[in-house]
Amino acid sequence: MSYPINLELEGQECIVLGGGTIAHRKVRGLLDAGAHVTVIAPEICEQLRRETSVRWINRRYAFGCLPRGVLFIAATDDAEVNRLAALEAANKHMLVNIVNDPDPIDNVVRFENPSTLRSGKLLLAISTGGTSPALSRLIRQRLENVFNDDFARRLDTISNLRDEVKNSLDDPKARVEFWRNVLREHFFDQNIDSKKLEVLIRNALACHRTQSQNRAD
Repeated sequence: MSYPINLELEGQECIVLGGGTIAHRKVRGLLDAGAHVTVIAPEICEQLRRETSVRWINRRYAFGCLPRGVLFIAATDDAEVNRLAALEAANKHMLVNIVNDPDPIDNVVRFENPSTLRSGKLLLAISTGGTSPALSRLIRQRLENVFNDDFARRLDTISNLRDEVKNSLDDPKARVEFWRNVLREHFFDQNIDSKKLEVLIRNALACHRTQSQNRAD
């Protein structure tokens, strides 16, 4: 069983081996996370050519050609090249992803890219442990119908009110209980938009202040 993590890659160096459409999909995800990306390939697809922030090293892989980084993705159509490059990346202490190759490699710390759903600050990741990527995509498509742009706006509302709630409720346990109660009651109500949610949260906070003051008196 794999261990799920979210990596903060803002400003970090990441290396992608391969120049096809799969490599571009990987590159696009890294760029969205704020990473600095280097692509190594003798040819790159048109989509990659349009990624002007990407550094392109125009060559085939040979041992010793990998620059240093924190993360390496092997996305060529040659399984042997991918695994050789993965070993070099591991020796340089990089996390490694090999596209379409689930078999372990000794002394290589590997990761997988789950199917993801992004909506504003909301990020949902779906993984079947490599068993069925197609099923992961189907699950993601089902979730897209539920966790839509309206949920992203609701999450923004919560983010905007966090400091206000924190300043009003000094006790961390009280804050957790406050958010749990408010969100359980209102967040998934389809009849409540983000503006109504803000009013409901503020009203609940005012009620909590009044109750706390009454107990103090």
